[in-house]
Amino acid sequence: MIDEPIGRIAASKDAEKGFFLARKEMLELEFGQGAKLRKATFRTFIDSKEIDDILDSVVSGGINAGKTAESIEKEKEKVKKPLPKIDKCPACGASFNTPIVKGMTHIKCNFCGKLVNF
Repeated sequence: MIDEPIGRIAASKDAEKGFFLARKEMLELEFGQGAKLRKATFRTFIDSKEIDDILDSVVSGGINAGKTAESIEKEKEKVKKPLPKIDKCPACGASFNTPIVKGMTHIKCNFCGKLVNF
């Protein structure tokens, strides 16, 4: 299990590895700055090209093009929260070196271990 926001995915690639795989069932993810991992490989058991296309669409923002007028109206009614501007730990004052990206709900202080929710 990987606990990283989708905004940290730098690249995704469908791949075929192994002799017995009849189709591309491997998905390789590369993570950007601030992620705990650099790369991860998953066996999807389905055509990984479909999952790769969905991930590319979500990361690039292209998935919004498929929204219905009704869902767009509902989204406009909601108040959009901007990304929080937290740069220091409220408990100890240490600076955060991890960038806050879309999808994050908390950040952990590397110095004192406090979990800051936003």
